[in-house]
Amino acid sequence: MHTRNRVAAGGGRARRAPFGKRKTAAAWTVRAPAAPPAEFKRYAAIDGLRFFAALGVVVYHYAVLSGNSGLESLFSKNYLFVDFFFAISGFVIFHSYGGRLTGISAYCDFLKNRIARVYPLHLATLLVFMLLAATLWRGKSDRAFIDPAAILPNLTMMHAWGATQTAAFNYPSWSISAEWFAYLSFPAVVWLTRLGGAKAAVCAALAIVMGLEAAAHLGWIEPWTTLTYHFGALRALPTFLAGAALACAIEAIPLRIHSFGPAWALFLTAFLEMTLGADDRLIIVLLLACLAAAAIAERDGAKGLLTRKTMAGLGDLSYALYMIHPLMGMALISLLGVRIFHLAGTPLVLWCAFCALVPNLIAAYFIYHRFETPWRRRVRRLALPKPSAAGTAADGP
Repeated sequence: MHTRNRVAAGGGRARRAPFGKRKTAAAWTVRAPAAPPAEFKRYAAIDGLRFFAALGVVVYHYAVLSGNSGLESLFSKNYLFVDFFFAISGFVIFHSYGGRLTGISAYCDFLKNRIARVYPLHLATLLVFMLLAATLWRGKSDRAFIDPAAILPNLTMMHAWGATQTAAFNYPSWSISAEWFAYLSFPAVVWLTRLGGAKAAVCAALAIVMGLEAAAHLGWIEPWTTLTYHFGALRALPTFLAGAALACAIEAIPLRIHSFGPAWALFLTAFLEMTLGADDRLIIVLLLACLAAAAIAERDGAKGLLTRKTMAGLGDLSYALYMIHPLMGMALISLLGVRIFHLAGTPLVLWCAFCALVPNLIAAYFIYHRFETPWRRRVRRLALPKPSAAGTAADGP
């Protein structure tokens, strides 16, 4: 498989009333469903998991760029952390907006907020890659990287909808296109949960998976867990729905977890299965279980590494880390390590990959505080046209 395509495959909260005595309770118990307490403003543990997911994808891409077959084999399944991203996104989006999407006006505000979150940095990195493509890559062999036909789909965040034939420019951004597709579909997700609760969302996710499995079996598409620029938007839907279903049912789930131990165990098991080359679907199920265990543990008041302010801060940096890591990888691994010092396939190339992580985090910190946050505020301040009174009355859920 061409290296380019292989690379592409890839706060505070309100306190809750305690549920009985916690110090003497077992790590896993079952309780009767109770009335939901005050909602969390933010699930800090989910932000921590988001950072580890971003780091997993970065390691996957750097392993491919290194040319070290052992490293590449070890992390060959890390692309599945993208599906973990989609599930986390589904959880966070539903938790934040599931009860607020009441009409067209609310939907427009939702889309504006999502554009403010993802588009400024997506556009900035796209422009940087276009500049690099125009000045550095001129050979025919780089056609997949500089495909002019991919410019418009990238600008409109439609490059994971089957609108392009290459993973051009900032190749990991296909997942942002897939996220955008999920955002546009979010009213349908909310409608499903209002119609049939979390079960309806889970059934929809399973139906989509079965449809994708059938399409792959007939040879219409590649296995759905490997879809990227070629219909990666469809890949995002099942796990996004699963995350939304978890957020919908989080307060009614009778299971009680008083520590993040089960979540860590599931995360490490999923990672171990990745290194052993297990089935993609099994790994995704383990990651979904990890997300559920972490969310339930925080709901029940668990404290740990995932809820520390440091992890929340790293979670904030995850988007910038994800979007800029190809640039650092090309500079420090492909150019410096492979082309200049000819370290491809040697143990020394691991140092290049490791050293690339440090400037990645530093750059992500400054990008988040100096670029992402200011531009997000600017976009959110933009006024949208208000629907007429008659239109608003017809906007009902």
